[in-house]
Amino acid sequence: QKLPIYLGASKENMALGAVHLTYTSLPLDQNNTNCVIAAHRGYRGAAFFKRINELEPGDIITLHTPWNVLTYTVTETKIIKKNDIGQVYIRDGKKLLTLSSCHPYTKNTHRYLVFAELTSCSEQ
Repeated sequence: QKLPIYLGASKENMALGAVHLTYTSLPLDQNNTNCVIAAHRGYRGAAFFKRINELEPGDIITLHTPWNVLTYTVTETKIIKKNDIGQVYIRDGKKLLTLSSCHPYTKNTHRYLVFAELTSCSEQ
């Protein structure tokens, strides 16, 4: 799935694609970071993160920024209560990307999280 990423989880931005959650780390090759990207699991005919639950440890996620191509490897998936924000905190010494979407599909009671660690960074 290829999606544009917008800054801020406004209703308007989430209708267009994935969003970078405010107050989380930017996608940079730096320690002690956790960039959180969220998207709907389907929105008015657009798939967005509909198949997020198919990601498994070892799968690759590639993020293209204006400066770099960041490659992350999925390490874990988890279902949490939607207010359990401690799950997306920075972890010491880690360079993380966390994908987040509603769970179960078509409901909004929980969040499905995919955790991935940075494995490479190259210039764009």
